[in-house]
Amino acid sequence: RQLAHCQVIALSYVQFDVLGRALQAAEDQLQRQAVLSALIRAVHSLVGSSDLTSPGRILSRCMALDFMRLGFRFIAPFGRKLIEDAGNKESAKVLRMLCRTFSWLLVHAGFDGSP
Repeated sequence: RQLAHCQVIALSYVQFDVLGRALQAAEDQLQRQAVLSALIRAVHSLVGSSDLTSPGRILSRCMALDFMRLGFRFIAPFGRKLIEDAGNKESAKVLRMLCRTFSWLLVHAGFDGSP
């Protein structure tokens, strides 16, 4: 049941361009950290398990299509800022979630169903 729910949410993310809208909201420097943290948490909840292959594949392919803007313009500076603030508990927690989320996205992107 959770898998079906996550798959529907992932498809909705793609259909309604949630990633694009989140990045548009992150254009504002004052909101950037909050928007990217929320985006990472939301994506992690949809891809953060080996059982979530289908929604993970959907979201990883969607994110790969927009990675030039997502990765280089937003995630890389965001990650650097989190690394600089890693002494702060909340920043360290978000940094770990960022790493876990992108690790799961990479795992699911290459999954083709073969053993």
